[in-house]
Amino acid sequence: MPDQPTADPVLRHLVLAVNQAQTASVPISLSVNGREFTGELIAQTTYFAALTEGSPLFAALDPTSPLAADQYAADSATVDDEFLHLRLPPESAAEPPPVWRIRMAAVDGWNLRVADPEPAPNQHVDPGHGDHEHGHPDEPELSRARAVLTGQSIDQSSDD
Repeated sequence: MPDQPTADPVLRHLVLAVNQAQTASVPISLSVNGREFTGELIAQTTYFAALTEGSPLFAALDPTSPLAADQYAADSATVDDEFLHLRLPPESAAEPPPVWRIRMAAVDGWNLRVADPEPAPNQHVDPGHGDHEHGHPDEPELSRARAVLTGQSIDQSSDD
């Protein structure tokens, strides 16, 4: 039997930090089986809340719901370190953003840079050094990720 792929330990640590913070989100891009997903890494509790929001049929999936079976509620209440939870941008303003549950071991690659990798035409960027006038182009995303990993509070008003 071939060895099962394992999750990147840095990604696992980031997911654990987001799950512990519960309300934090971190902009992220993932490569999963050749497909790229760009969105926000969210906590498992946020995932279940989004999944069940506005749908009585899915209310039983919420571990805190009285409709949830006891064993399911117990299993789901424990943070699962095998999966990450991703909120994608909404497809339209009328629909809630889709959420995905992805097995961490299925992630081929990831990065915290979700901003446009191309600098603006009037922006001079040295590779590896960012924009000299305005700081690193991904500083907001990197600051949010750094805050989540170190357990600092995140200023939600600075979201893009």
